[in-house]
Amino acid sequence: SEFVLDQKAVHSQWIELGVFSFSGDFVVEINAVAAPIVADAVKLEIIGIAKRNDDPSQEKFDVKTVPVTFQLLNPYPNPFNMETKIKLEIPENGMLFAAIYNIRGQKLITLNDGQVMAGEKLMMWNGRDEYGIEANSGIYLLKVVYLGENNQKISQTKRLILMK
Repeated sequence: SEFVLDQKAVHSQWIELGVFSFSGDFVVEINAVAAPIVADAVKLEIIGIAKRNDDPSQEKFDVKTVPVTFQLLNPYPNPFNMETKIKLEIPENGMLFAAIYNIRGQKLITLNDGQVMAGEKLMMWNGRDEYGIEANSGIYLLKVVYLGENNQKISQTKRLILMK
């Protein structure tokens, strides 16, 4: 299907930037940093993509936004017994390393070591090491290192408490 890409200008006027084709019904919301545009090219930042719900009677969209900054959110639940969820907000494609360490600094398990796409990422840790052996109750450290396409490097650590 085809859609028109617009830029919202001052005074709520819309300026057509172009017509694009995609398969399926999608809405693309874009931030353009420019007043009147006089250039051969415009840099646009996609801040949200939505796909129409399957129910044709609804005019609502399921919106997936691309985060503006990298965030490692607090794992939940924490303290945990069986499993904890680790949510990240990733602003651009890049490389992500995430691992769990014991309090002595020994690595138990690598949760991610490779490329990631921009958006939200959910990882889980079930309290086991690389070999599937259950870890003891105690304090563990989650270390995350993110390297974005623009060489943005972020390293963060969160404390996890495993209680059996």
